[in-house]
Amino acid sequence: NLMSPKKILALIVLLLPVLGACFSSSLVFEEENFPLTQTDNLSAGETIYHLGTSDSALVFDTLNSVQGIDVDKHTVDWKVDGFSANVDSEILFSDNYAVLMSDDAILLIDNQGQKTFLNLNERRRGNIDLAAVHGNYIYVIRGGFWDLEVYDITTNKMLWETSTGRGGTSIYYESSIDTAYVINSSSIRAFNNSIGELLWEYEIEVDQSSYANGVLYLVEDDSDSKKYSIMAFDVVARKIIWYEEFNYNLEIYVNGLSIFQEVLVLSTRYNFIAFDIANGKPKWR
Repeated sequence: NLMSPKKILALIVLLLPVLGACFSSSLVFEEENFPLTQTDNLSAGETIYHLGTSDSALVFDTLNSVQGIDVDKHTVDWKVDGFSANVDSEILFSDNYAVLMSDDAILLIDNQGQKTFLNLNERRRGNIDLAAVHGNYIYVIRGGFWDLEVYDITTNKMLWETSTGRGGTSIYYESSIDTAYVINSSSIRAFNNSIGELLWEYEIEVDQSSYANGVLYLVEDDSDSKKYSIMAFDVVARKIIWYEEFNYNLEIYVNGLSIFQEVLVLSTRYNFIAFDIANGKPKWR
C-alpha cells in the first residue's frame, strides 16, 4: 500500500467528481474547485525536494537533511542532517526503512531515525537510479554501463548483478516464488531473486509497465504514427492475454501506468486515460 508522489497525484485525479463515464476529447469538467479539506500544514522552513509516504510515515528531504513525520500524531519524529539526495531519485520504503539515494550512497532510515548506509559494490562507482524497493530487497542502477545491482537489507550486502543498459528499468518482485521481473525497453527478464539466475527472457518493446497478481501490464507508444498499444502479459504462461492498439490525434508521450483496483490508468503528456484491467477496453479519458 505504498505510493510514490506520482501515484498519489494520479489517485487525486481519479477522485475528481464524476469524470463523465466517457472516452471523448471534448470532456468538460463541471467542478472547478478541488473537493479537499486541509487537515494539517507543515512548513519545513526551506525547500522540500522529495516526498515519500508509507501507511504510517511521511518522509521528505531538504538540501542537507531528511525528516520523518508520524501521519497519525502529526509530529516530526526524527531528523537526519548532512545527507543530500540525488535530485532525480524518489524516496522509497522497505518493510522497516525509508530508502534514499545520493550520487554515491544509499541511506536507510528506520522509524526512530537511526541511519544505516548500504554496503555498495566497490567495483562500481556512481548511482544512477534507485529503481525499486520490495520488502528487504533494494534494486539500484549504478556505473557507467547502467548495471542493475540487487541488495538484501537484512545482510547489508549485494546478492547479484546484471547488465540492463541505458533507459528506464522497472523491477517487480513476486515473493511467493522469489522471482524478480526486470523490464526495460527491449525485454522482460525473470530472475531467481536469491541468486540472480536468469529463469527466462521475453523480447518485447516496452515504454511503461505495472504489475499485479502474476500479470504485467505494458504500454508502448509510437509518437511518429500517433498511436500506442497496451497489453496484459501473463508471467506464468509467458504469453499475452490481451492486446489493444489505439490511434491518437496528437503525438503521444506516455509518462506512467498505474493500477487502481480494477482500472489501469495511463498518464500522458496531455491527460489521463483509464482502461478496464480485464480486457484493455477504454473507460474514460
